Amino acid sequence: MNTTKFLNTAAVCLLAMGFNGQSVICNDTVAKSAVTSPTTADQPSKTVTEEGSPAPQPPVEPEQVTDKSAVQIVGKSLELVLKELKGQRETFLSKITESSGSFTILQLVDFLRIVDGNLLLKVEQGKIDEVGVKVKAYLDSIGIKGQNVEESLGNLMVKVYQNKGASNDATQGDGNGDNEQLNTLLKAFAKELKAEIERQGEKKDNQTLLANLNAQNEEFAKKFNTVSPSFLTSQEISAFLTVPEYGASTDHSRWKTVEKKINEKVGQTDATRELLIVIGELIEQREHIMDLIYGPIGNHGVPSESSQGSSPKKPSFASVPSSL
Repeated sequence: MNTTKFLNTAAVCLLAMGFNGQSVICNDTVAKSAVTSPTTADQPSKTVTEEGSPAPQPPVEPEQVTDKSAVQIVGKSLELVLKELKGQRETFLSKITESSGSFTILQLVDFLRIVDGNLLLKVEQGKIDEVGVKVKAYLDSIGIKGQNVEESLGNLMVKVYQNKGASNDATQGDGNGDNEQLNTLLKAFAKELKAEIERQGEKKDNQTLLANLNAQNEEFAKKFNTVSPSFLTSQEISAFLTVPEYGASTDHSRWKTVEKKINEKVGQTDATRELLIVIGELIEQREHIMDLIYGPIGNHGVPSESSQGSSPKKPSFASVPSSL
């Protein structure tokens, strides 16, 4: 099916459009909680006394008419979800640590995802810092500067985003003050990200995910309303599931605010097992949406020539002079 059309009609705005023309910004998609009507228990059959009048029936307690089973809370524990996602990231960091330092744009985005979303997963900071030193040095060598690795990555993604619709002609500068070779490289990065979006969009599981985002948001609203009505609102759920468009000038503070709120709740003693299960499901859902755009962290297969080729038309980071 047509991937671009599919992404355009998704209930939750995704990054894909950032590399296919007009950027799409998610605007507080509200998951509408289904209001479940109380289920009235079957009325017991009336018995008649010897005098012929109905016998008095026992009063029906409130819990007998309140439907608490509208949403079944079963699934993986939050601990297992966090362990799996943390392990995925640690494996990726180990591979990067052992590498020669030649990064593809997808690897750089993977590292950015790890740095950007580590409040809940708590990957060892020492491992992140070790890779961060290599990434920072590499970005410096190609002319992408910043006070720290996070700022350098942010500056890189802004430039890649700006080049999303630019010509791939290696001799054409963009008038942005960057070296011609760097401009060519940035265009190649934008092309690589667009290709990844298309690859992910062609997968049947991802198409199913896109088709059911609205329904799944509503289901999350129902589940949280069941296990902890005062914890997350529909708007907060939507904000948490709004993925960042790296490089675009959009405000991502809303999902970070929800991330902080979740982190605080997880550490509280009154967090029930059922609530933690639903939180784990929400974290997994966000990860699936991010994977839909960038692919699973550390699982991109053989790098495309657009980011690591030796052809003058498809330069690698290493081919750019360190004097930039």
